[in-house]
This record gives sequence, C-alpha cells and structure tokens, in this order.
Amino acid sequence: MYNIGTFSRITGLTVKALRLYHERGILEPRFVDEKSGYRYYNREDASRARVVVALKAMDCSLAEIRHVMEHCADESDLVGFLTTKREALQAEIARLRDISSVIDRIINREKEVTKMKEDGFEVEVKRVEPQLVISHRWTGAWMEIGEVVLKLRGAAEKEISGSVVNLCFNDEYKELDADIEVCMPLSRAVESPWTCRTLEGGEFATLLHRGPFETLGESYLRVFDWIEASGRKATLPTRQVVHKGPGPLLEGDPNNYLTEVQVPLI
Repeated sequence: MYNIGTFSRITGLTVKALRLYHERGILEPRFVDEKSGYRYYNREDASRARVVVALKAMDCSLAEIRHVMEHCADESDLVGFLTTKREALQAEIARLRDISSVIDRIINREKEVTKMKEDGFEVEVKRVEPQLVISHRWTGAWMEIGEVVLKLRGAAEKEISGSVVNLCFNDEYKELDADIEVCMPLSRAVESPWTCRTLEGGEFATLLHRGPFETLGESYLRVFDWIEASGRKATLPTRQVVHKGPGPLLEGDPNNYLTEVQVPLI
C-alpha cells in the first residue's frame, strides 16, 4: 500500500488532484484510515491513475474521465469513447478554423479600409448624363450579379461601351431579396430578350472605392456623411459603377478593384 504522498510521486498527480478525484468518485483510494483520514493506494490503483493521466492529457473534462472510469470495462469500450472524443475534437478544430478565417477577413478588410483612406479619394458632385443600356432587374442575392453580367455581355458584347452599373432600389441592406438592376452601357440599341432602355441621368454624390466589394460600406458611410453635412438629400436607386472588377474568366485581385459609388441627389 502507498500513502497519498508516495502515490502522488508514482502517478505524477498532485495530492490536491488525488483528493479531488476521490471526492468526485473518479479515483478512489483503496483504503482510508478512519482515525487519521489518510488515504492509501495499491498497484491496481496506479494502473487506473495512468488512465486518468492519459485522459487528462486529452483535455477530457472531469465528467468524461468519470464516465470512462465507471463504464469502460475493456479496450473496446475505451476505443468507442476515444473515437467519439476524436470526432468532437475534429469538429471543434473545424469550428475554430472557421472563426480564424472570419478574423482574417476582418483584419484584411480593415487594412483595405485604411489603404483606401490613404488613396486620397474624395466625395464630389458629378452630373451623369442619360445612357442607353441593356439591363436586367430582379429580386435576389448580390452574388448573382456576376452571372447576370455574363449573360448581358453575351447578348450585346460588340455594342457594350462602358463599365457595368449596378443599381440598388432598397433603402436598407437585403441579403437574399435585394431589388437589383444590372446595366451595361450600349453604343446603340440591340435586339435582345433583355431590356434595352435609357438609364436616367442626374446629379450624384460620388466616391471612388479601391478594394473588395465587401468594404464598400466604408465608402457609402463617407458619401452619406458628406450628404448630411452638405444639407443635400439622397434618393434611390444608388449605383455602383465597376470600373475595374472581376473578369469573365479570372477574378483578379480584389484589392485592386475600383468601384465608383454614386448616390443620386435631390
């Protein structure tokens, strides 16, 4: 029999931990002296302690360790527990990787916002002339714009004469049911199942934005702050003129995208 101090040296578990495991019913001593309260352990307890140490190294909770000590009667039971534990750890690793990716995106976005401010672009008022366009308006997700652009380009490629213009008719952000119109300027009208119309002109508060589309919010903030400070009023639809963006085959570097935010004024 080993007293608790000796057993602590044998197992590598502190006396404090051994007392806790006794209280929780995880690793009970073989014998407790009723008079002194001293705990004593034997060789079989040392084998059980090695299992506890191994489970502790796997970051198992006290409840999990107790479950194993109470219910795993043989190696097959232990393998089943360890398999479940491994699957849980793999799921947690995947979750943490997702969180890490979100953090990376936030860091990169903030770097782009800082870089954009350093570019020196300023809000200015611009008169935009009416323009003949081929267009498609629908309710859906912003991620669908690329597919629509390809279809419009295919319908009037030889007559396209300028940058893509995305119109948003919502007065709030909509993720999946946004009211969007994609327009492509034309040099002349074309026969097409798509809409050919004149995109209205007018006076706009504009700001060039360099960087990913995900950081456009910063430029909208600057434009609307300018409008409020100037005493002017904004209306809809807002526009995004994509001077440099994803190509038909390659996305390119989002950090080099150049988009002009246009907010109509009244």
